[in-house]
Amino acid sequence: MVAETMTEDDYVLNPQVDKIKDPFIRELCEYMESKQVVDALEAWCAEHCQEFVPTQGMQGRIQEHSLKNTPLFDKYLGHLDTKMEGFCKDKQLTNEEVFKRCKSALGEDQHAAHFLKMVLGAAEYVYFSTLMSEMKEALEEMAREEAQQ
Repeated sequence: MVAETMTEDDYVLNPQVDKIKDPFIRELCEYMESKQVVDALEAWCAEHCQEFVPTQGMQGRIQEHSLKNTPLFDKYLGHLDTKMEGFCKDKQLTNEEVFKRCKSALGEDQHAAHFLKMVLGAAEYVYFSTLMSEMKEALEEMAREEAQQ
C-alpha cells in the first residue's frame, strides 16, 4: 500500500504535519508515520532485537557501539529502504532523489524540518541503537511479567 491508497485510518496522524507547506514533504511525513510503516518497523525490531548487542552502560547516553551490530544495522537500513521504496515508486523517484528533496526542504519550513530530521534520523545508528535497546528491554520485561504469572 502506498501513500495515495492509504486511508485516514492507516495513519498515526500528528496534527503538526498539516502545517508543512510543501505537499510532497507533507505526504512523505504522513507515509513514514503511517500505521503500516510504523507497525512494520516495530515488527522488524521485535523480530531482530535479540540479535542486538547493547553496549554496557548504554542507559542515558550511548558512548561506544559494538561492531557486532554492524551487520544487523545494515539489515535495518535495507528494511528502511524497502519502506521508502513504496513511497518512491509511487512518486516515480529514486530514494536518492527523495533524500535530496528532503535535505533541501530542511531549511525552508520549521514544521517540515522537525519531521524531516526524524525521517532522515531513522537511518542513523544512534536512532537504530536506541530503538533496538528499547524494544529488547520491553520484550524482556514482558517475558518477566509473563513468567511471574
